[in-house]
Amino acid sequence: MAEREVSGLVVARVGSVEATTAATLPWVVLDGAGRPITSASEFLRELLAGGNTPASCRSYAFDLLRWFRFLAAVHVEWNRAKRVDVRDFVLWLRTCHNSAESEAALMQPLRDR
Repeated sequence: MAEREVSGLVVARVGSVEATTAATLPWVVLDGAGRPITSASEFLRELLAGGNTPASCRSYAFDLLRWFRFLAAVHVEWNRAKRVDVRDFVLWLRTCHNSAESEAALMQPLRDR
């Protein structure tokens, strides 16, 4: 497999994480069509059953959303992802522009920078 260049990869901001009223699944990851991503829901249920808090499940849900968005951008089905895809995901996370971090940095007083 050829090396994948991820530094300029454009990942569509599709899908979302939504709160639910279900005690067994307080957060759900939705795909671009608004449908729950079953594998993500199963993972989040396992986390909750293992003693993680709903807040931790929310955090993981956003991580899963990023993962699924990345996989869609590189045209890899989640159940076909390989170690190289995980590597590229991490590299992409380290090189992509994070607007939330940029805005937070701009909001800091100059003496804190």
